Amino acid sequence: MKARTINKRLFEKGYILADILLLFEGYLNSNYNLSLSEDIDFEDERVEKMFYLLDKKYPPCYLSGYVLVRGLKVFVNENTLIPRTETIDFITGYLKENYDFNNKDV
Repeated sequence: MKARTINKRLFEKGYILADILLLFEGYLNSNYNLSLSEDIDFEDERVEKMFYLLDKKYPPCYLSGYVLVRGLKVFVNENTLIPRTETIDFITGYLKENYDFNNKDV
């Protein structure tokens, strides 16, 4: 299946660009922009498996194997909880209030 077709199907299913990037780069092992510009053809069986799992509400980051958190790649699988934005904001706020990151002794 062609990259542009995959991209279109994912957008039609309501996935946001961040999830689509994860799927292309993590699950399909391909650079998103390059895949679209060259309209790379992906193995149909792998793509159909991806859509099947997504239809079963399998999280995109479990398929890719990671999620980006504040620019850091956090590895996830079925045995880990996916960090939510609210949790990350809470932890970041707590750390800023309680720790002096300019202090070299910390």
